[in-house]
Amino acid sequence: MVASIIICLHSPYNQNIKTMSNDFKSIHEFDFTLICNYFKALKRQGPGSPEATRKAVSFINELTDDAKIADIGCGTGGQTLFLADYVKGQITGIDLFPDFIEIFNENAVKANCADRVKGITGSMDNLPFQNEELDLIWSEGAIYNIGFERGMNEWNKYLKKGGFIAVSEASWFTSERPAEIEDFWMANYPEIDTIPRKIMQMERFIYDFFMSFIEDELLFLQKIEHKITGIEEQVMKEQSDKFNIGLLKLKKIIARFYHYYTQLAEAGDELAGNEEEFFTEETVELFKMYSEKMTRLAQETQILREYAMQVQDVYQSEIEIHQNDVMKMLTIVTTIFLPLTLIAGWYGMNFSYMPELKLKYAYPTVIGISVLIVVGSLVVFKRKKYW
Repeated sequence: MVASIIICLHSPYNQNIKTMSNDFKSIHEFDFTLICNYFKALKRQGPGSPEATRKAVSFINELTDDAKIADIGCGTGGQTLFLADYVKGQITGIDLFPDFIEIFNENAVKANCADRVKGITGSMDNLPFQNEELDLIWSEGAIYNIGFERGMNEWNKYLKKGGFIAVSEASWFTSERPAEIEDFWMANYPEIDTIPRKIMQMERFIYDFFMSFIEDELLFLQKIEHKITGIEEQVMKEQSDKFNIGLLKLKKIIARFYHYYTQLAEAGDELAGNEEEFFTEETVELFKMYSEKMTRLAQETQILREYAMQVQDVYQSEIEIHQNDVMKMLTIVTTIFLPLTLIAGWYGMNFSYMPELKLKYAYPTVIGISVLIVVGSLVVFKRKKYW
């Protein structure tokens, strides 16, 4: 899965910041009802503007009418309704406060878009979506509630391949801040950091995203190797009735994963190339390591493929040996019975005069000669070790 990420950064410097503090109490110590009553009167419950929403949307490929979009931490839907003007698809707004959602749905009705915009009560750390269900995840001024890094990692699984995630995050615009402001934010949101550091987090997220594809790959390849070894043991014990089916499945899996690792290695090379100079040197080194690891995994799958081919060759050799044994036995039987067939054909001819037919012991004599031929042939074949 490949997801596109759009980050809008805003500064925590705000003239209204003191409204979030009362006699040294943090916002987390206020009653939720008081918070809800204060913020629900605002068009937006967080920083942002229609212009910022429009700018972020401009980076997103055009969505279809069937697209599914989630606005996480939607509040009363101020930015959601602007978003609905710019993108197609069905939008679901999610917020923890039922009062916000009630106003959200009322606003959607007023804006004549309730048929494609609806709000539901829910928590951003337990979203009601299936994996790879969403085309776009939107969150303005809300991701800080669970933390930027956690949100990016946990929400990504809900995106379809090629989906987008757009969030705004509080960041320092300067390297130094007044102590009072910095102490406040560090106490309430320790993840706040400078823009370069946030960009590094994004880069690390991309790296971790690619690494998530291969968390247990070595263990998986070891299991494949053990299965091939088991098939090889069955071949050697001549217990390989379902050999072709089992090995064929394994060869298909190995081939598929070989191409899979090769493609990931190429993606790692592309990212490590850093043609747009987007990544830092540290992240480029990580992508180089990732590409090398993918190359090693591809080599491991190639070794497994060769191992499977060797086991198949052993199986074919066993089949040929078995066929040779069968042909040898048939040859022995044919050789033994050929003289007997000759005798039977001889006395089956309708000659008028065959003097031995009138002898008293002619019949037992022929039987005895036939038995001697069979026994003699068996003795000769045994001594020659033909079986």
